[in-house]
Amino acid sequence: ARAALTAQFIENILYAVGGTDDNNPLTVNEAYDPTTDTWTSKANMPTPRQHMASGVIDDALYVIGGRPKGKSSNIDNNEAYDPKTNTWTAKAPMPTARGGIAAAMVPTNGELFIFGGEAPEKTFDNTEIYNPSTDTWTSGPSMPTARHGLAAAAIGDNIYVIGGGPEPDISFANVVEVLNVGSNDVTTGTPSSP
Repeated sequence: ARAALTAQFIENILYAVGGTDDNNPLTVNEAYDPTTDTWTSKANMPTPRQHMASGVIDDALYVIGGRPKGKSSNIDNNEAYDPKTNTWTAKAPMPTARGGIAAAMVPTNGELFIFGGEAPEKTFDNTEIYNPSTDTWTSGPSMPTARHGLAAAAIGDNIYVIGGGPEPDISFANVVEVLNVGSNDVTTGTPSSP
């Protein structure tokens, strides 16, 4: 049982990594096979953390940022899990240490985009982009609305960055901002009423 974890599918297996259990950051890495309805323990993540982001590129799971304790303990760690060898490898750290972030990847681009985050005194508008083939980071266009606890998903060349909190701690926003990866254009809107 845990909260603030991250999860991704690789070749039809769901990997659930990290999180917190009663305010203790975890290194847990568990794999779920929906065809057999079974869970298997895998190699633990090297850095215990919660409120991190993740993405899958070329069948490797990248777990980035997060916090080992409260929001004042943000980290920049970038660790890659290879399910074929059941091993973790340290990668180039994220330029800005932060937790409460979101990640998305455009398949045609091959890079992982990390958005937002939170510190005790502020929220982040950062977009930082990780290229696994060169193990390097670049800065992308800033989000129009700084926030944490947000979600991100890609469709085509567009990454939709949704919701989150514009203020540290508990806050809410109904903003939707879209980054076009091909042009680096950012558009903002609010969802229509249900």
